[in-house]
Amino acid sequence: MTTVALLGSTGSIGTQAMEVVEAESDRFEIVALGANSSVEQLAQQANRVHPQVVALGDSSRAGELKELLPAGTELLAGPDAMAEAALAAEVAVNGVVGFAGLPVTLAVLGSGRR
Repeated sequence: MTTVALLGSTGSIGTQAMEVVEAESDRFEIVALGANSSVEQLAQQANRVHPQVVALGDSSRAGELKELLPAGTELLAGPDAMAEAALAAEVAVNGVVGFAGLPVTLAVLGSGRR
C-alpha cells in the first residue's frame, strides 16, 4: 500500500484528492494531512481517515486543533509543519496554492519522494 501525505487538504484540490484516495483505499493510505488554518475541517478529516500526522500552518490555533484530533495523532504546527508532514509518506499531494506551497514542493523534491 502506498502512503500519501495530503497537504492543503481542506481546500478544493485537497478535498477532491481525498475523495480519490479514499475511493482507492485498497491501494493508498493517507498518513498525513495539512492545512493552514481551517481547524474544524482539518479535525473532521483527521477523524475520518486517522492519519499519523496532522500539520497546521497557523500555530496560534494548535491547542484548539489538538483537542479535536484522534488520540495518538502527532500534531505539527508552524511555518514548516506542512513541509515536515510531507516527508511522512511515500507520495505527497500538494494542494497548497501559490508561493505558500513552494516549501512543501521543495521538501518533497529534496527528499527524493514523489
